Amino acid sequence: MIKNGDTTAAAVSAFVCGNDAAPWMQLLDVTDECTDGMKQALLESIPFAPILDNATDPICAFAKRYPTAAIDLWTSLLLFNHNLSNTSEVRNWVLHVMNLTGVLAALSPPRGDRRQGEALLQACAMSMRSERRRHIAKRLHAFAVALADLLQLHVPPPATTPQSDDIIAHLDLLARHRGQHATKALVAAVAFLHKWPQSNAPKDDPRVVHRIKLLACLHPELFQSILNHWLGLGYISRHEFDHRLRHGPILEDILMCTAAHPIRWRLEASMMQWPVAKSSSSVDVVAPCRYITWTASDALSDAVLDDVLAELTLVAAHCPAYALAPVVLAAWALVLHVSDIPTQLEPTLRLFWTAFLRPVVAVDHSPALIAVLSLVVESRMGAWDVWAVCSHVLAHAIVFAAKLYDDAAPSTTQQRVAATLLQSLLAQCAVSVLVAVEKKKFLLPVEARAILETRLRR
Repeated sequence: MIKNGDTTAAAVSAFVCGNDAAPWMQLLDVTDECTDGMKQALLESIPFAPILDNATDPICAFAKRYPTAAIDLWTSLLLFNHNLSNTSEVRNWVLHVMNLTGVLAALSPPRGDRRQGEALLQACAMSMRSERRRHIAKRLHAFAVALADLLQLHVPPPATTPQSDDIIAHLDLLARHRGQHATKALVAAVAFLHKWPQSNAPKDDPRVVHRIKLLACLHPELFQSILNHWLGLGYISRHEFDHRLRHGPILEDILMCTAAHPIRWRLEASMMQWPVAKSSSSVDVVAPCRYITWTASDALSDAVLDDVLAELTLVAAHCPAYALAPVVLAAWALVLHVSDIPTQLEPTLRLFWTAFLRPVVAVDHSPALIAVLSLVVESRMGAWDVWAVCSHVLAHAIVFAAKLYDDAAPSTTQQRVAATLLQSLLAQCAVSVLVAVEKKKFLLPVEARAILETRLRR
């Protein structure tokens, strides 16, 4: 076996400095356990990498083989500080790799190590205090919130948890039968206060808060009226009404547009049809459709877009299955809106893939997986010209779908959906864009690799 420190350091140096991952992949193949030398070599080399993107694929392979050691590495890198290292870029890269490797899924109970999760959460909190770049601090905060919610959902339930579950079920019932209540918001608001007179869950419980914020966008005629009545009855304050229980104006506008757009119903119909029809290829793919559901005349500034993306990440994390269509379309609308600005397009595309295809929700019969499949395949996303300006994002998307395929049990819906996503993207993309994928072909399933090689030979 190859375990000596010199070989390990040379393999790490090869992909960090020379973009040559072959020695590292060979080392992973012949090493049964993650050694202290591997951890030390990675921690000493990655913060000083000239181009961090060169380390992405080798580190993803490392995380797949040694998930527990990888989480310890993320914690150490978030806390790393050296005057010769660009710590902000290192933290930004760590967040990107954690999304790609599904660290939330690895930490989710019962298989996750709660102590590792708490250590990573503490590292996020400490790095936020010293992070000078605002958009990276926001990304750290968004990830920390998602991780905290994940850990809180599985602690021994406090006394308020059953009540919070009842409140969420009650709100969902109002949303499903809103036709009966659309003109009776005052009745619904007063009935809620009579049923839970002492409850602070709508103001304090993150799950209830996010559900109210989402429903206020999807069904404003009912839930925004309920919030107005709660304000008038003194149950909530003006600050809670404006900020705590409502999304920002831009995201609220996007969600209200997608919730009322006819394409939402088409997407929901496709989501019902794909699980039963895709295996026999009986779904008709229409002409390319851009699904334009929200239009705004003004471009978004980088700071505003960062705020919207951070909000949308939390919406996706708390979204119930029945609201997936408008929420996925909201991410789609942002992709289309910033498609002419490469610096904004890249983080928006990354959010679309990682927020809705993250392994924590990518289980068999996952509605999020089906929603993304319907959008990508039916709109022929692979043929879009947006990939010409950020082909490496497409490469990461394809690798992400390949990971979903590998993680799925054989002959499950998840595996078939991931295979369909891969085939659609590889078959529709321009050959010039697929060159960026060629370096990652060793991560693809056999069938997808054959499609890629056939297209590159043409």
